[in-house]
Amino acid sequence: MSERQSSGVQSVQRAMALLERIAASSCGARLTDLARDAGLAASTVHRLLTTLEQSGFVHADAASGRWHVGQRAFAVGAAYTKQRSFVAPAFALPETAARHHAGNRQPWRDRGW
Repeated sequence: MSERQSSGVQSVQRAMALLERIAASSCGARLTDLARDAGLAASTVHRLLTTLEQSGFVHADAASGRWHVGQRAFAVGAAYTKQRSFVAPAFALPETAARHHAGNRQPWRDRGW
């Protein structure tokens, strides 16, 4: 597991590390791969994953045996955006570009486009 966290509840740290590993996987993660990467027994990883699954943070695809991020994890992550505006800075970009190119109605001509 991660060395960056030296105190706290070990099972919570392990569960969050598994969730991060699952999130990093584009097609889901297999239990055996998660256990190997985490350096934990498959039974321990399975208990952690089923606990996360009961809360909706992950879900297992029965057909493939792969674990995926669940809807609850998405909802928790989406709550982060409520605290920060990602849209307002994007609206400022055209205005900044317009000020940068003030007086030059066709900036692409200067660049040979």
